[in-house]
Amino acid sequence: RAKKAEKANAELQKTITEMGQKLGAAELKREGITLRQCQSHFEKNVSCASDVAKQALLHRVDEILKAIGIDTSHGAVTKKAIEDGVRATNPATRSEEKTRRYSIKRFFNLLSAPVSSDGLGLSNPAIMFKIGTGRDPQRERRDAGLITTLDPAELLANDRLPLYWKALIAILGYAGLRLKEAAAMEWDRLNVDGVMKVRPTDLYPKLKSFMSNRDIPPFPNLWDVMEEYRKVARHETLVFDREGDAGPTWFRDYLGVPDVADLSGALTDSIGAATGMKYTLKDGTTLNVKSHSRRKVKGVDTMFLQQMNGERITVPRTDVTWDRPQEPARRLRRFWETTMKEHGLGDLIDASGGHCKKDVGDPHYTDWEPVVRAAVKRVPYLDGTDKRKKKITPKKKRGGKPPGR
Repeated sequence: RAKKAEKANAELQKTITEMGQKLGAAELKREGITLRQCQSHFEKNVSCASDVAKQALLHRVDEILKAIGIDTSHGAVTKKAIEDGVRATNPATRSEEKTRRYSIKRFFNLLSAPVSSDGLGLSNPAIMFKIGTGRDPQRERRDAGLITTLDPAELLANDRLPLYWKALIAILGYAGLRLKEAAAMEWDRLNVDGVMKVRPTDLYPKLKSFMSNRDIPPFPNLWDVMEEYRKVARHETLVFDREGDAGPTWFRDYLGVPDVADLSGALTDSIGAATGMKYTLKDGTTLNVKSHSRRKVKGVDTMFLQQMNGERITVPRTDVTWDRPQEPARRLRRFWETTMKEHGLGDLIDASGGHCKKDVGDPHYTDWEPVVRAAVKRVPYLDGTDKRKKKITPKKKRGGKPPGR
């Protein structure tokens, strides 16, 4: 048996050597090839629909390989190691976790392909690695009770929330905008005879889908907040500009795609600070915190918390967790969708919500602008009154250079 095993191993080594020679890497051996070498081969041979998609794929694969150990031998990688590697990257959502699992499975699938198909002919530790359950992540979350809404009225009544953030909350919850669409909104498109126009801009030249280019009849509650905010707005063009040296826009390039991750985090922090940030200590005690800071004290990462009652507490960072407000932008948009349905306007959600139907249907053939204009009279003021406002006009320029975008 030992001689047969030795002979089989010799034949295997011979095959691997011949394969390496064909690839221009005669030194390639099954025991020695590392994930770093495999990653280099993957980058050269993987194909994607676009450069942006390829960059995103390579980024996710790189994160997982670093978690597994970039210099680990390919032969030492197991299905459990891949599972642990994906989990160690801490994907923010179930959808992102599913995408990362797909990315790393694609990595090992290519490596296991024959040399004639741009692979390396290696074993595939991900052959039994499952990407997901096959169900829609949003449906799974809904079934688990994780899909919730956030009523803007609760936040707009909070005196501790600055007017800037109230305006953003109102436009998300009363018009159903996505966060990127709100960050790119310009004053001259905000209110055209009661209709909000979402269009590509220099900051956000490509919207999410062809249906995202749309007109919206927002709930009239929005105009009260926006008129008040317009009086103190800083920028002549952008509705939601960014203060400081990082401004005037929230958009940043991420893998070739405009992204507003900073705005998402700032919105979450602002809501948390206004409503009372919930911190949980190691012993289970819950604290309602007004403000917090973090710094090292004698080499220990320490949190300084000021509670809503004025009491201060200092604890090691590892002994406390912050229950952050979850997905406020998405929950506000869901409030708009839910309220539209409640008032019999569900037929307008696809048209004015920017949803793209997979099957060919009305969105492909219907001119929705007259439909949306007619709907402006049907959209109710949510407290039962009718307080529709006239067009909000941009401030007149007082000379000088035109504002940058």
